[in-house]
Amino acid sequence: MRIRFPSANIFALLLTTALIIAVASPVQGQTADSYVPALQASDGADLGIALVNPTLTEARVTLTARSYSGALIQSDGITNPVTLTLPASGQIALRAPELFGTGIAGQAGWVEISASTPAVKGFFLAFDSGLSFIDGAEFARPARRLVFPKVSAAGDSPTELSLVNTASQDMQGTLSLYRNDGQLFATRRILIPALSGFTSSIDELAPSATGFAGYAVVDSGLSADSSMSESLIGFETYRNRSDIALIRAFPESARLRTGFLAHLASQGGYLTTLTLVNFSNDSQVLRITADGLQVGGSARTPSSVTVERTLAPNARLEERVDQMFNLSGEALIDGYIRFETQTDTPGVIAFLDYGTTDGIVLSAVEAQGEGYSNLFFSHVAEGAGYYTGLALLNPNSEPSIVTLDTFDAGGVRTGSTIVNLDSGERKARLLSEFLQRQVDQLGGYIRLTATRPIFAFELFGSRDSLKFLASVPAQGRSERHFQRRFDLASDSTPGTKIQRAHQSSADQCRRPPIAHSGSAADCCRGSHSGWDSI
Repeated sequence: MRIRFPSANIFALLLTTALIIAVASPVQGQTADSYVPALQASDGADLGIALVNPTLTEARVTLTARSYSGALIQSDGITNPVTLTLPASGQIALRAPELFGTGIAGQAGWVEISASTPAVKGFFLAFDSGLSFIDGAEFARPARRLVFPKVSAAGDSPTELSLVNTASQDMQGTLSLYRNDGQLFATRRILIPALSGFTSSIDELAPSATGFAGYAVVDSGLSADSSMSESLIGFETYRNRSDIALIRAFPESARLRTGFLAHLASQGGYLTTLTLVNFSNDSQVLRITADGLQVGGSARTPSSVTVERTLAPNARLEERVDQMFNLSGEALIDGYIRFETQTDTPGVIAFLDYGTTDGIVLSAVEAQGEGYSNLFFSHVAEGAGYYTGLALLNPNSEPSIVTLDTFDAGGVRTGSTIVNLDSGERKARLLSEFLQRQVDQLGGYIRLTATRPIFAFELFGSRDSLKFLASVPAQGRSERHFQRRFDLASDSTPGTKIQRAHQSSADQCRRPPIAHSGSAADCCRGSHSGWDSI
């Protein structure tokens, strides 16, 4: 299906294959519900939705758009609900007006997605037509309590929260604001009627929050053993000068005692900020390590820096990585972060945001607590002024052998290589550097299979003045006894594939934050936007 987009076919590039691929067998006859908490994640934002059916039989997906009052959105030029048939191994990627009709444009509300099999997965993306901002997330799953980890009423752009009660009963809950020091700043009762919700800035939700910085908790009031269904979904957006970061509202189950963030980028025009939220009544001591540090592609001395931080009960820490680990200099420093709680406590919610020192680009990614042996990245944009970068980390005490395959939108393999990761080793490259050839692929996906579970991370962005930056989460499953099959091209051997993973000198002068040397400004020289050609 051809997808059209005003001025440029942006959606085809960014989302046609932004698909979360499942490898589990379907449970026939079982419906699976997931959600997009907002039709408009930010003022002027467009919404794109991608769906994939990785099974061997067709699947049906019904999408229902509701207003924030809970009513079905009905008007001239709108078909709602809409039912799609996903063919076996098929995909559909559409903007909201292409799904529901042009009358949906500008409507506020949320979307329920019901699939005939839980194997159907998906992704939503918020962006504007000029790509001055972009970010996305997986479809949401309901919880009884949600933590919005970065909430600020300071400045010209306060944090915006999207929250929906997906249940058929009213929810009488509470909204609590906690300052960074853990003190309760404000609390208020909130009534969210059945199937209703809102998108609102924090200063509109809590007028007394002027100057507030901390985090927010929305509690449905349900106990852990309640017979009522969990019903809350949400996310938040915040921005710098132009770009936005979009991050989900976390359930309590997302707290980690040990966590990994497979990529950091500091200096050379970039900055990374670590946020930790201790949503518990216990003081928590964390041992935080920046490891595998490299400066301009060469090992840094020392290559590892460890610090300790103590978070008081309900406290929140937001600290720049360069200041936390005393990183300095002009060249790009990259590496990864791991943290461990030193106390017998519930753990923390953790994420990084990446940006440039000029405040133009911004993206956020949450910490991972479990590695994957079989995983997918749902988007590729390499060439024509865009880059895709990958970071692969082996946290195990033994080596892991990783097969990296790229596929186009039709599922045809376009490249393959093998990456050897020693114990504790991390490799970060542009996709073209991993494959050791020029890559001109706008759309498609990446599959990684590993002999031992790994952590992985993807960034994609524009080399055109670093106009935008977005992270792509790894989607997969951990299989500690996963048997990987080497399926290499007939004219290649594992040895030649591994050799191809070395960097080429031709790419050294164009350095996105995932790569090793140069500055943000260097990445932009001589490049141009590829949107007009799509």
